[in-house]
Amino acid sequence: MRVRDPFEGFMVHFGAHGLQHRLTLSLFLSALETTIVATALGTIAAHFDDYRRFSWIVTAYLIAFNGFLLLHARLSDIFGRFAVFYCCLAIFAIFSGLCGAAQSMIQLIVFRALQGIGASGLFSLTMVIVPDITPDRWLGVYSGVVSSVFALSSILGPLLGGIIAQHSTWRWVFLLNVPGAVLSALMVAPAMRSQNAFKSIRDGWRQIDVPGSIFFLAATILLIYALQSANSTSSGFGWSSSVIIGCLVGSGASFICFIIYELIIERKVSLTPLFPLRLLLQCDITLLMLSAFFMGCSFYSTIIQLPQRIQQVNDKSPTISGVLLLPVLLPSAAFSALSGGLYRKFPNVSPLLLTLGGCLQVVGVGLLSTLPTGVSIPNRQYGYEVMTGVGFGLMLPSFMILARDWVSEDEYVAEREIATAMGLVNTFRTLGGCVSIAVNNAIMNEDLPKYASFLTPSQLDALETASLALLRLSPDEVLRIRVAYGEVYNQQFFVVAMLAIPSAVAAGIMLVRQYKRKA
Repeated sequence: MRVRDPFEGFMVHFGAHGLQHRLTLSLFLSALETTIVATALGTIAAHFDDYRRFSWIVTAYLIAFNGFLLLHARLSDIFGRFAVFYCCLAIFAIFSGLCGAAQSMIQLIVFRALQGIGASGLFSLTMVIVPDITPDRWLGVYSGVVSSVFALSSILGPLLGGIIAQHSTWRWVFLLNVPGAVLSALMVAPAMRSQNAFKSIRDGWRQIDVPGSIFFLAATILLIYALQSANSTSSGFGWSSSVIIGCLVGSGASFICFIIYELIIERKVSLTPLFPLRLLLQCDITLLMLSAFFMGCSFYSTIIQLPQRIQQVNDKSPTISGVLLLPVLLPSAAFSALSGGLYRKFPNVSPLLLTLGGCLQVVGVGLLSTLPTGVSIPNRQYGYEVMTGVGFGLMLPSFMILARDWVSEDEYVAEREIATAMGLVNTFRTLGGCVSIAVNNAIMNEDLPKYASFLTPSQLDALETASLALLRLSPDEVLRIRVAYGEVYNQQFFVVAMLAIPSAVAAGIMLVRQYKRKA
């Protein structure tokens, strides 16, 4: 019987393993940048006088963020965790500064994509390093801490972005990351000496799956571009246009090539596949990835779309729209910590929490689709937000815990595949967010002209290229447009709720499989 070290808790929290606490700053910054622009988009679009492409400020970041999550996990296996971490931190800091100095919308979108590459490494490696250095009996606690930080930063982003946009220049939305990155580098530096030396650059690059990375990025980018651009008056492409069809076909072809190539590359010992398909042979891992994908749809859609709805339908300022997200923020952070703590006491509870959280977020998001379209905010909206936030909080740490536990149980999977499995779960969750935001944009492009049919084509075009406050409309017309926006946002949340159902179903199947194994 193993004797418990009485000083283990002290060392985990305050000693060498106290690195977990220091790493959370980089996680906070990378997750914050995902959502901080949600309430500042209107201000940024007004500054550049470009309302056509402002949604790409979010989408470009998410595409790059998602596309490089797996690659960063693989690079850390080859070159070492902290070598890759510091490279990503430098990329994130440099392009955060360039985002703050951007002189056009195109520049900002390009710099946001490059910023997303660095941020994905900070996010991915924090999720990998923390379980690596945490004793098993403390894993639940720190999974809860990490998930709480992620939830806090993701939903605090709109509040902070609104305050900055309203009371200062929007450029600080990006510039604040520069001193934050420097502080993070100084905090993590003491741990560098204790890590294993990384391989030579020449040997390392020979193991990287470059074609697989290209196929994966192509499949993702083409799909998101098609969903984002279809029926947009700024692009001029309908669903039947050759450009949209070509993007969808190209995305499907790239995905097929990606799968085929990954199957071939697994037979070559000298190369490390980006996506180890043998992980999918484990049914629970496949279900976990599906659950993460569809949970990402509801999570990112809620924290991006809800502030926009509050501003456009309820006529609230960016700051107030951020404050009104607190009913999502507080329960999400609190229940993330609670979920991790419960795992420490009851190691088999995670599938149950994942299922319960999945059901709550489906119901919560579904109820958000029933909100009235008037300017006033009903009190029941806050209850719906709390329910949604509790669901998110129960689910977030469960993904990280189960990815590590289930992969480590498979005797045919190498130890390093644990990091890859956790990277896959994060990739699928973020990919779900990319897809859902693009789907929401497609719904807006498709349905707004129907609900605002009283406007002329030129007015509809102006509505997409300028803020509502700048249009020369009567008060009655402005009110009718807000109602039209309300109908569209309700339709978006209904679709997101439907997309969230498979997340709860997959979690339920995992729970049933767990009870069958016990029986």
